[in-house]
Amino acid sequence: LARLADSRTVPPRAPAAAHPKLLTPLALTALGPLPVALSPLAPAGEVAANGGEKNAGDTAAASAEEIAAALVAAVDMSPVTGGVGFLNQLAGAADWAGVAADWATAVMNASVYTWEVAPVLTAVENAVIDKLVRRCGWPAGEGVAVAGASIANWYAVSLARSRVWDEALVRRRGMSACAGGVIVVSDDAHFSWVKAAIGMGVGEDNVRRVAVDARGAMDVPDLRRVLDACKARGERPFLLGLTAGTTVRGAFDPVGAAVAAWRRALGPKPWVHVDAAWGGGALMSDPMRAELMSGVEDADSLGISFHKMPGATTQCAVFATRRVGALAGAHATGAPYLFQRDKNCPDADLGDRSLQCGRRGDALKAWTIWHALGDKGMAHRVEHCCALVRAAEAEIRRWRDRDGRRAFVVVSPAQYANCCFYVVPPRLRDAVATLLRHNRDPPPGMKPGGASNLSELGAAGAAPPQLVAALQRVAPAMKDRMQRTGGVMVGFMAVAGWPNCWRLAVSGAREGMREVDVHAVLAYMRGVAEELDAEELAAPLLADAQEVS
Repeated sequence: LARLADSRTVPPRAPAAAHPKLLTPLALTALGPLPVALSPLAPAGEVAANGGEKNAGDTAAASAEEIAAALVAAVDMSPVTGGVGFLNQLAGAADWAGVAADWATAVMNASVYTWEVAPVLTAVENAVIDKLVRRCGWPAGEGVAVAGASIANWYAVSLARSRVWDEALVRRRGMSACAGGVIVVSDDAHFSWVKAAIGMGVGEDNVRRVAVDARGAMDVPDLRRVLDACKARGERPFLLGLTAGTTVRGAFDPVGAAVAAWRRALGPKPWVHVDAAWGGGALMSDPMRAELMSGVEDADSLGISFHKMPGATTQCAVFATRRVGALAGAHATGAPYLFQRDKNCPDADLGDRSLQCGRRGDALKAWTIWHALGDKGMAHRVEHCCALVRAAEAEIRRWRDRDGRRAFVVVSPAQYANCCFYVVPPRLRDAVATLLRHNRDPPPGMKPGGASNLSELGAAGAAPPQLVAALQRVAPAMKDRMQRTGGVMVGFMAVAGWPNCWRLAVSGAREGMREVDVHAVLAYMRGVAEELDAEELAAPLLADAQEVS
């Protein structure tokens, strides 16, 4: 297991090639082949064929050597999420201090529901929440560590309805006491809002969507229009879900302007929650907080995933609110077998605030990382990751082949630590160059294709459909080759109507990563596209686009 630390984490101030040996690697290489029944990747048919009655329902005890071999194999067969080539998710390189805290939490094996069971973990969780409350600019607050910011959205729904309607009535009758209640979020908000609406009884049909601007941030004029339409239908918006750092484009909703429009239309009671799962790292940097999260002090609550930008191991997130007492008011049951009033320190118990009973002490990871880096180190981590993405965008715009053609085009420019783009194979480069010229110098009487869209290619609906179809098929072919070779992992997804764009995101303990590493990732991806083109594997995929030039 020590190989996990040896090969997958990078210390905050080490060169990119350095791998810390937090523990001496165990000598597990001589343990023999992995039993097929224990293999995490063994096909079901193979297990059934080789396992006999053992696999028909009974699991035989394995030796310590077999368990160790299975665990090592599980690590070896999994993506190296701390490597410079892993830019696939919003959670990436784990901080060494967070890994150590994760191990310590596992050793303690305590649940953070009562002080007597988890006194240190309780104090640590409170310290992290207090720090987050101060970074939000709230004079006071409370919170709870959660499994992820998606769960924080559920908490926001629960507290919002208890604030807008009679709390006691909501506790007894649920959403039947919340007539006409609707949730308002942007078109680019995280899908967990819909799941929260389903799970909390609001219903998917009662989620109202607000349009986004060219960058993917909530359009405040459209928010006003949506609220007016809700009023006209007799609906009661009770929760505004804003996003700080959207999943795909990294956009930040204008918190201050959106809160002002919300309060002006509905008054002070309806709740505002900021889903800062990804963009919460901006709170760590004073300049970024001022630029991207101005107005967060007026929100009612916020969720942040420390396992994303700050670099804690998964899972580590916090829900915080400035409404002191709201969590217990909405959730407390006073279970007598846990929360006795005549025991030591009953008011220190956190369990009755939470929707869960048993909870792991994951806040220790955030606490440890914050102390290991300090405020300045936390700010530097976030700023460095964002700078790497800006460097990636600059390289995407700069690179030309020997014929002066672009091998990359920007679909969504760098925002926070996201940049979305296409890799263009050689036989599509003339078609892309034609479209770029068209957008730059449109024919008389036509608007530039990029007038309302920040993509270099303009709006997807205005582009030649053959080119759009060809670009759509490039990324899956490239991703297949990249997964087979194991060099780089980057995700692709739809962006503002453009299908299957690459999204490059940098997060976590990336202090050892440099611009040259980002350039190497892009060069690798360009090479894969050129290989596919040269091998004519891409010919059936790209033939549609030849007429576009």
